Amino acid sequence: MRKHIMKYMACLVMLLLTFAACSPDSDASDPGSITNKTYTLHFNLSPVSGSSASSRAETYTAGKPNSWDDGSKEENMKSWTVVFVKSSDGTVAKVVKQPSVAEGKDKEDDVTVTGLEAGTYSVYSFANISDAELGPIAEGSPSPDFDSQSFAINGNDMDIKANGIPMSNKQTVTIRSDGQPNVEKLYVVRMLSKITLKFRNMTGGDITVNNVRISDITSNPATGTGNIMLLPKTSVSSANVAQTPNLVENAKSDDFTHTITSGLTIAKNTTDYDTDNSRSVSFYVNESQAGNAYPYFVVTLETSVGSQRYFMYTDWNQIARNDHHVLKLALSDYKLRLKVEDFGSIGSAPSLKDDGKQLNLIFHDLEEFHIIPSVTKYSDGSSVSFTDLEWKRLSESETGAESKAFLIPPYIVSSKDRIEAETLGELGKKIGPIIYQLSVKVNDGVDSPTLVYRVAISQDLTWYSARRHNGAFWICKQ
Repeated sequence: MRKHIMKYMACLVMLLLTFAACSPDSDASDPGSITNKTYTLHFNLSPVSGSSASSRAETYTAGKPNSWDDGSKEENMKSWTVVFVKSSDGTVAKVVKQPSVAEGKDKEDDVTVTGLEAGTYSVYSFANISDAELGPIAEGSPSPDFDSQSFAINGNDMDIKANGIPMSNKQTVTIRSDGQPNVEKLYVVRMLSKITLKFRNMTGGDITVNNVRISDITSNPATGTGNIMLLPKTSVSSANVAQTPNLVENAKSDDFTHTITSGLTIAKNTTDYDTDNSRSVSFYVNESQAGNAYPYFVVTLETSVGSQRYFMYTDWNQIARNDHHVLKLALSDYKLRLKVEDFGSIGSAPSLKDDGKQLNLIFHDLEEFHIIPSVTKYSDGSSVSFTDLEWKRLSESETGAESKAFLIPPYIVSSKDRIEAETLGELGKKIGPIIYQLSVKVNDGVDSPTLVYRVAISQDLTWYSARRHNGAFWICKQ
């Protein structure tokens, strides 16, 4: 008897769980048919956190941005719209809206949709986006082409307090013949990125950071134009899905500057990267792709000492929507500069551009050259010795570019603390750029950071073809 009661109770529990997930709105005229039966379904709608728990260390790791979980409620949902589109004919089946998310529901809200038949739907979820921005949406009518729709977002230094961060996503939801959906959670992806800088001051004097500049950030749009696509490049069906930028074609980019109101003073001789949030600054930017000026993003600081300090991450070339990048920046008293000596033909000196972030060399001859590093102090301009000179190739513009450009590729002459090389190249053609990284360790006893510089080397030998055509081809031998 007891066994039968327990079996009955288990069946009752299973029946109750089934009705909790969905419920029929009406019965079909034919009890044996489900053709006309509709259901009420319940989903949870949440912003994507942004990363897995394993990647939440407070530093930048390529492809592993940090979580948004600890952010403010302004960074989550204020309003939302969910659109169910029939996969069979592309018509809008249902539109559910919440114009004002209730207190405490900004990270997860309930979505109840009635009158849905069994079948497959493309479900478009939006948060903090107005009806005017989405365009007309009517049940029973063809759905707008959300998949190819652009969006105008002023993400650079966006003030999110008023309307929040725009979010979007697309998921495929299948409702089975028993009324059960294949998913219970819907997600939205923030359509901009967050940057957090954490500072350490390794010098003997206080330094105030006045502004931060990052290269190659997608510009805010001109009036009436979109700068990113409405939907993320990768549809999200779980809490942590990596994204890549989904920009409009020919999206414009430029250096973006965030001004720190009244400046942020970093006390001298700090030993950590801001454990109490007193030496941090956060701001928002549009998702972006590096490669305009450099194949990586460059962070530039304007400080109270009247000098710009540069930080470069060669593995950081994308800022995708919903990313939260936390960068640790150490302020030291040292700057690394590079001098170039060339020994080529008369009148064929290389084109040199040293912008403090990268040394750009374009050679026009078959020649030998040296790259000589030096370290000086920001505070007084004095020279400082260094150790541990390192040189490595980071990237090539094409496979084998280094072997095409050099008879002797750049290498370290440790006895002279410099880099030497001898160019080769193919006459009449351009080769490169080839990106290298040079680093040294300051030898100053107390403050001994490692300084890094990038070198982009190209070779342009098209001038040889011109001289040969004019009958004036010559090389002056040393």
